[in-house]
Amino acid sequence: MPSTASFADVSAMLQAAKASASSSLVQRSFLATLGSALVFSTSFAEEAPAAAAPPAPPPPPTRAQGKRKRELCEDQEEGVSKARRRLAAASGPDSQQELDVAQRVVEQVLRLRGPSGEVLVQSYALLTKKLKPTDASPSVVVALRLSSGIPVPVGTLKRCMGACWKDGLVSSESSVNGVCDRDLPLTDEGAASMAMGNLPMLIVTSVPKPPAGASDA
Repeated sequence: MPSTASFADVSAMLQAAKASASSSLVQRSFLATLGSALVFSTSFAEEAPAAAAPPAPPPPPTRAQGKRKRELCEDQEEGVSKARRRLAAASGPDSQQELDVAQRVVEQVLRLRGPSGEVLVQSYALLTKKLKPTDASPSVVVALRLSSGIPVPVGTLKRCMGACWKDGLVSSESSVNGVCDRDLPLTDEGAASMAMGNLPMLIVTSVPKPPAGASDA
């Protein structure tokens, strides 16, 4: 794919992949960065017979690995609440509905895992800004940086993004629409991966504004 693609482009590729699968095939599509490239991939597999044994689950993490992942998830989810409170204080009461949506989206994406249980999200940000010069006013923006090389199921990502899967972008670039490394710092693991030429995946989208006159309740 190009280094930056719109959600509309990704959706079009997803629909084309679904249309090309016969009724006897199970089709799944994924997004990932591979080296410096942004990649859309699709798998087609025969439906498993009803009596077939389910695939073996991945080995459980060690106690130390499980503890680290739990602590990371707890820290991330607490961080979402803090980020939302900071943005609410700066934005005022009129943005509460948008902040609710943004917080829900980030919390859902934080729960995504790779095929072997890898934590996907390196960093995230909740911002208010104009993504396009033509925007009449700033929007609440959700930005996420995902680990390189880990396939993300497109259908699952769409469900997590919900109403925010409308006017966003996915990219292997370090900056999109003014959202950059300063907003989304890398973890030590992410920085080491980038130093080896493996770029993370950046997702940037805005929260749709509620209809005029909608209640904040």
